[in-house]
Amino acid sequence: MKARNAPKKSLKKPARKKADKGPSVIHMPRLGTVLMVEDTIKGLDYYPTRNQLWRALPKAVMWQTFNVIIDYLLRSNKILIDSRDGQIVWVAADNPKLKRLFDNAIPYERLKSHHR
Repeated sequence: MKARNAPKKSLKKPARKKADKGPSVIHMPRLGTVLMVEDTIKGLDYYPTRNQLWRALPKAVMWQTFNVIIDYLLRSNKILIDSRDGQIVWVAADNPKLKRLFDNAIPYERLKSHHR
């Protein structure tokens, strides 16, 4: 015999929780992906915006992962982004023109003694 005051079972489905709009999972890039982005920046004959660079990549990369790579390159001083038009410029010291300038530069000590 059933107890008279026993709670009834509900036939309704439990309410779904709304999706949390908090930070989503960050996709960490692999070394090969970072190198691919670096090579693409160095290989272009124009200064791309983020979107142009992302579309110029030889392989598909998730936008979120791409932004992690761009943030890394900014923090490591390998690129600069123009604040006016968003163009990305490769400024790392492995630039061949910069290397030639350093090779042909007058050492500071010689320059200092020459001006006395």
